[in-house]
This record gives sequence, structure tokens and C-alpha cells, in this order.
Amino acid sequence: MRETRRQACLQALGLTPWVARSPLPGAAASARLEPAPEPEPEPEPVQQAPAPVVEVPAEAPPGAEPAAQPQAASAAATGTGLRFTLHAVATPALLLMVQQSDPSAPEPGRDEQALLASLLRYFNARDAQPRAFAWPLPGAEPEAEQARASLEAFAGRLCSDHRLPRVLWLLDPELVQTLLGQSRFQPFRWRDLDCLAASSLKEMLAEPVAGKRATWQAMVRHGFTL
Repeated sequence: MRETRRQACLQALGLTPWVARSPLPGAAASARLEPAPEPEPEPEPVQQAPAPVVEVPAEAPPGAEPAAQPQAASAAATGTGLRFTLHAVATPALLLMVQQSDPSAPEPGRDEQALLASLLRYFNARDAQPRAFAWPLPGAEPEAEQARASLEAFAGRLCSDHRLPRVLWLLDPELVQTLLGQSRFQPFRWRDLDCLAASSLKEMLAEPVAGKRATWQAMVRHGFTL
């Protein structure tokens, strides 16, 4: 390693390099440090015309999907390497299926848990214990078809045990399409159950006004409230 690079590494680590005033007995000769060459100035960037301003309506029409935020393509969109975690809660009114934003985490984050607790208080199920559905299951292929079949058995069993005819899905749009083949904020039938898909907890936390308003309006409009 050149001496100049070694000195730079030590400074980056917060270590102060020391040099002896006079050569020590038996020590190798100190390397002569040359000043680093000055970098050539970069050319000035070419000024570009500003992008046109697009007017966005303040209110979306009833039942419309809120504008999607730019994000990386998820595995759920392609069905390849599908990985997700849902939390199912049987309330007195319906079965609540909530997507966890980080499927690899052992549990939802603190803000997600607080928002979920508020939902359970509204549905008079504050003491209910969520049951997790993590995909892929041990030994299963991470394919969308098998995920749909396993989720159908899981949710159907819970609805049957608790005699619940409705399911409220709080999922991101990619996962709704992959698992249910439906759009959000409009009611649909799924395995003989009345269903409604709305904003995920992650979306409600990122865009509280748009995410919560669209979800609540859809719940009221289509009868997924108390």
C-alpha cells in the first residue's frame, strides 16, 4: 500500500498518524510523500429547460386507485420468488388480512403495530391475537399458484371457524393482483366470501391522508364497517 493511501485510510478511520522526529535505530527509511495532483475541474452542466408542470386533481373519483408511488419492482408483481407475510385477525364483523411491510422481519414494525391496534379497537377486537401467514411455507415452492391455494385454505378455515362472511384485505396493489386477481377499493367475491381490498398499512403510514381516506371511504361505501 502506498504511503499516501495508508495515511488517507488512517484519517478516514479517525486515527492520527504519527511520524518520528528523527529516524529510530533499525527502522526503515520513511517514504517521501509527494503532493497529490489537483483534479481537473469538471465542465459546467448544460442547463436544461424545466419540465412542464402537470396539474393533478385534488379529489379522485369514488372507487379509484390512489396514484402509485415510484418504487422498485416487487417479487409479487412477477410471481417469481414470491415472499410475503400476512396477519389474520378474526373480528366480530369480518376477517382482517393485513400485509406486513417487511416479510423477513419477525413481526410488524412499531408504527404498523400501532395502526393495526387502532383498527382492532374500532372492530371491537383489541384482545384478538393475530395469526401469521408467511410465504413461502417450509418445503413449498415460492410460486403464486401454490401461494393462492395455501392462502385460500388458511383464510377459508378462519372464516368458517368464526362464521365470518367478509374479508378486508389491506395489501399493496401488486400483492392484491398476484393473490386475488382483483383491483382495490371495489368489492368482489372470492371463494364464496365478500371481499374488499384497500391500502396496506405501509401506504397509510407513508401517505396518511390519501391512504386512510381512500380505505375508509371504500369501507363505508361497500359495508365493511361495524
